[in-house]
Order: sequence, then structure tokens, then C-alpha cells
Amino acid sequence: MWIKLGNNIIGALYHFPKPNYQSENLLLYLEASLEEISRAFPAATVILCGDFNQLSDDIVCERTGLTSIVKQPTRVSASWIASTFHSRVIVSSES
Repeated sequence: MWIKLGNNIIGALYHFPKPNYQSENLLLYLEASLEEISRAFPAATVILCGDFNQLSDDIVCERTGLTSIVKQPTRVSASWIASTFHSRVIVSSES
């Protein structure tokens, strides 16, 4: 699912731990979606969030050109790790 908020395109994705589809098909879908988004909204920042289960961050980054911003498990149980990827450097200032 993709939504546009201002100059951001935000995607949400859940990849089943034992999918009844080929993971390659999901990667092909992501590649095609991101190509379409970049043509339609060339200046937009793309943010993709979700649970990718056994799909490695390295493969997602390699295939999509996005950068992972999650560097450690986001839950106490390492069996569930949510990931967030983006297309631009996101700067935040914390006090």
C-alpha cells in the first residue's frame, strides 16, 4: 500500500514468514512500484515501512535503491523485526 503525504510517498508492507508466493515476485513488485513512483513524483522522498520477516534488508536495499534506517531489532523478540527504508537522508534534530 502506498500513500502520498506532501512530498513523501509512504509504503507499508507485510511479508509473511512462510509466504504462499515467491519472494522474488514481491521484490519485482517493489522494483516496478518504485520505478513508477520515481517517474510520477521525481522529487518525492520514498519511505517504505513494514515487517519483511526473512527477506534481508541487504536484498531490499540492493533491489530498490532504498537505504535501511533500522540497525537493530525493533522488538524484544528478535524473531520479529520491522524495517524502514528511505530514498533520501532524513535528518532529525533531537534536544
